[in-house]
Amino acid sequence: MILGTADDPKLPDGALDGVLMVIMYHEIANPLVMLEHVKTALRRGGRLVIVDMPPRKTATRPRADQVKNHVIAADLVVGEVTAAGFEIVSRDDHFVDKPDDESTRWIIVFRKP
Repeated sequence: MILGTADDPKLPDGALDGVLMVIMYHEIANPLVMLEHVKTALRRGGRLVIVDMPPRKTATRPRADQVKNHVIAADLVVGEVTAAGFEIVSRDDHFVDKPDDESTRWIIVFRKP
């Protein structure tokens, strides 16, 4: 078991083929620091897969306003993750779409060059 911290998952350098973040990216207070650690842990070509919930009313507001509601816009995440040096492999803004209970999840797959 590896016990990480809020800014460092304490993953071994260059040891991982993939990292999966499911409905938690919006909780990361300092995404660029966390993403640098994730990038270091991934092998070249390794994948970072992020699944999270889109905002409804706060989509155009700053990150801080979105995360108060435990949501985050996919476009905002794309900006942060590509700024950290990752490339987009695929994106689906309606990865999970349940109209009856009004829940939606997006998924984006990134690659470490």
